Amino acid sequence: MEKFKIELFEKEYKNAFPEFEELNVSECQNLIDSISELYNFEKDKISSNLINVLNYTKIDVNENFDLIFTLNSLGILHSEYIFIDWYDFKRIDRMKLLDFAKHFHDIWYPIADDINIFDSTLKWILFIRHDGILAYVKHGNGSN
Repeated sequence: MEKFKIELFEKEYKNAFPEFEELNVSECQNLIDSISELYNFEKDKISSNLINVLNYTKIDVNENFDLIFTLNSLGILHSEYIFIDWYDFKRIDRMKLLDFAKHFHDIWYPIADDINIFDSTLKWILFIRHDGILAYVKHGNGSN
């Protein structure tokens, strides 16, 4: 998580930023290996391979976005914790889904952030583009 986001959050809300864990290089590589194997992506081209299989939605995350509702409406079963990929699966944070959903607009910055969100099952990946467009892929169900 970028330090300035944490500082702005704590200044605005006068509370501690929600708990999260930044994955180390080895943990990121393990996720890359697992995603590559599950989705049959080239390890060094996961982001570009992902773009080619995404299902784009009409959901705009800029206003009135409810992540939990969105996951449920897409038929995505989710875990308590999610991973947030900030850059090409090389900068990944782990956080409680409920915390991320509650503070989504304090964490994701329009214009600046293209992020992937997924959980430990790796059976789904949401892609939220910098302009608020949401796309997803689900493993199985004919999606890949």
